[in-house]
Amino acid sequence: MLLKTAKKYNINFAPIKISKDLKKNLPAWSHIGTPTNAYHKAKTKCLNETHKSTKIKNLIKIRKRLTHINDEDRHFPRKNCPCSACQKDRRIGCKDPHKCAQTANEILFRIAPKFNTKAKPKKDGLSLTRRRKEKNHQAHKSRQGEILFDPTTTIRSNLKDCFRIFSNPEHNSLTPAHRLQAPARGLNLLQDHITIFTDGSCINNGKENSRSGGGIWLGENHPKNLAFRIPGNKHSNQIAEISAI
Repeated sequence: MLLKTAKKYNINFAPIKISKDLKKNLPAWSHIGTPTNAYHKAKTKCLNETHKSTKIKNLIKIRKRLTHINDEDRHFPRKNCPCSACQKDRRIGCKDPHKCAQTANEILFRIAPKFNTKAKPKKDGLSLTRRRKEKNHQAHKSRQGEILFDPTTTIRSNLKDCFRIFSNPEHNSLTPAHRLQAPARGLNLLQDHITIFTDGSCINNGKENSRSGGGIWLGENHPKNLAFRIPGNKHSNQIAEISAI
């Protein structure tokens, strides 16, 4: 029943940006960030059944030995590698630990940048300082003082926060999100300030014959000035004011 409801309302795993720890805890198989041909049943059988690799962090641990080429516990690219990691895997029944490490590396390499633990997010230069973040935290905790908005794209570290409803899975981007510090060309909106006045009102508020409208004013004879009526049967001062905004 839950799956049918989720499918009906297009509930998808569509985070904008996720933490490294959450990336490591995503499932190793049928990963949302890998192409359909990333898994080969014969090659991945040992990783799945013998190594019991269920999460991305398990594949990372198996792959790690491939980088131990100058250590005392050096890994050799062969079936009978004498390193401690390969010896341990052979004891649990793996016939070719090096091959499994290579397969794990191939899967991890093909994960899209948004979910790849090796991908480093772009720095937008907009994040608040550590001191400002601490002030925000104290103001939020004590429910007193000002909280300054942090424009950096929010990183999700909880799995339940990564699901979105009424979304099209075909339109989900596999590229990490980041904010642009300023427009690359044309008018610099960060330095050009515009004051806009908005208002809304309703006559006969709360009655059946009520009518409402709103207005937008930027300046004397400004081409963007606008006055409008609210259509439909629902009218109130609040609706008019929100519509103007």
